[in-house]
Amino acid sequence: MGCQFSTNGFCTTTCTVDDDDDSSGACSGMPGSGSSYSLMLYDSAGDGWNGAGYTVKNKNSGSIKSTGTLGAGMSSQEDMCLPVGCYTLEVSSGGHADEVSWFLGDAGISGGAPANCQFAVGNPVNCPSYCEVEEDDNSGGGGGGGGGGGGG
Repeated sequence: MGCQFSTNGFCTTTCTVDDDDDSSGACSGMPGSGSSYSLMLYDSAGDGWNGAGYTVKNKNSGSIKSTGTLGAGMSSQEDMCLPVGCYTLEVSSGGHADEVSWFLGDAGISGGAPANCQFAVGNPVNCPSYCEVEEDDNSGGGGGGGGGGGGG
């Protein structure tokens, strides 16, 4: 996965997530720290997210930085290399929202489905971290949201 990082407004460095070694989620070429984020996906029944999915977007540009689902199994780790900025994380409900949960520990947010969250990488202006998770009336729970500090 590629991303862009501007160190001084003039110089842009490309970074990639290196999936071939043991440093899971490391951003090579990314100046500073805190730009490698791991999104943990969980399914309590162990059969994947049944149509639910996630999308991470840059809030200001609208560009999609990562999208996916838990296709099968109980868990998966999705690594992202994110430059400084304000981001949204949206999680759709799919067929069994009560089985879906996720954790973006680097940003201090977690929840279930459906969810609409915002988090900061670095210290962008006007980007408080929050997470709104709607309860699924049919299942008795959709997961709780967590607010938290921005990434950095």
